[in-house]
Amino acid sequence: MKTIEQDKRLPGWLNWLLNQPPFCVDTDTLKSVALAWDAEGLYMPGNRSLFYNGFVMVRLIFPFGVWLHVKPARDRRLQLGLGWKLNGRLGLTLRWQTDQSAAAGVQGPNYGQASAWGRGTA
Repeated sequence: MKTIEQDKRLPGWLNWLLNQPPFCVDTDTLKSVALAWDAEGLYMPGNRSLFYNGFVMVRLIFPFGVWLHVKPARDRRLQLGLGWKLNGRLGLTLRWQTDQSAAAGVQGPNYGQASAWGRGTA
């Protein structure tokens, strides 16, 4: 499956380009593994979301993608990454968020967003 993404923050021509190979690939060609640490301990989150809540979360996507979530305070998180996202589109992320801005989302609301040290949808 190939996901076509329309990021409203980008100009139309760049969205078009990022939806073409090799910038957007079939999700069946991607393999992902993630490890997270939260108040309940270590766990391996699923693939419903690129980032998961906790103190630290690392996701590796093959053939290339490195994604990191660090939460140094109860209501502050740093998320960064480079490579293919779970939807098959090439991405670059560098953001500092509060629980409130994470719940508001980038493209729209994140319903059921984990807050504080809660595990969320893992």
